[in-house]
Amino acid sequence: MRAALLCVLTIFLYTSFLGAVRTVYAADDGTATTNLVDGKSITPDTVMSCMHPGLASAFKTIKPLKWMDISGTVTSLSNVVNMMSPSTLSDNDKDLLCVALVQACEEKNLFKGDAKIVATVYKRVSLTRLQENTRSSYSSSVYSKLSSVSKQFSNTYGNAKPAEPNQIIFYNQSIKLKNPLINYNGCLMASISDLYQFIDSKCYSNEGTATLSVTGRVRVEYIPGKNIAYVDDRSAVMDVAMLYINKEYYIPVNFFAQAHNMGYSYCTKENVIILYDNVNQLSIPTSSNVLVIEKAVNGND
Repeated sequence: MRAALLCVLTIFLYTSFLGAVRTVYAADDGTATTNLVDGKSITPDTVMSCMHPGLASAFKTIKPLKWMDISGTVTSLSNVVNMMSPSTLSDNDKDLLCVALVQACEEKNLFKGDAKIVATVYKRVSLTRLQENTRSSYSSSVYSKLSSVSKQFSNTYGNAKPAEPNQIIFYNQSIKLKNPLINYNGCLMASISDLYQFIDSKCYSNEGTATLSVTGRVRVEYIPGKNIAYVDDRSAVMDVAMLYINKEYYIPVNFFAQAHNMGYSYCTKENVIILYDNVNQLSIPTSSNVLVIEKAVNGND
């Protein structure tokens, strides 16, 4: 009962004060104000100043040294969100910070007791807002069609479940899916033609070796039907094998992000992934890449 009341109170506070001025919360012993995050002048207090006060109170319970466990996430987020200027952050920026940082803390089990309950509620509210924004970027007819075809896939493949288009969020990018998502063996998968809109790249099909190679800043070689891929000739294991569905190749979205060194947050419980930092892998950020599969010349790509 106590936990339920706390959840209700947290949601009320969050929705009531989304536009409120953020407050800086210093650590009790002042240590947090002197700890640098991954060599940058972004302290825990800096990060918390970008949050709603209720969420900041949950993060305040994390011991200063434990902040280093999420330093990589903070650094990646700093590439797309100006945490040094909290007053300039949009609601989307704040929601991204909330989801990505709470998810990172959950993975490291940094929240305890009431702080865990509060952080979970804030994350749920922020993720819902981000998903709603993504859904609104599609026309109703396009969104419904993508959702419907995904359901058809799930009826055809035994280990597949339907997925909604807004289960993948291209943060601050004018990129939309052209093919449905699929949830295969619990892994969120998207077509490579959709994912590689995010990166300047070319794709080559090698019939001799039965591989598909995509070259951008790194070269990734995929093997249809296999869960092994090669990133710059180094082998890597994907959660599930590459699939070929309706003339499209599908790969795990989280592997794509890892292979191309993207900042991303994979909310595994909700099976939603946010791609938020593509390290400027589009020469023209407002123009998405069009991936065309070409045949390798003389067996070489």
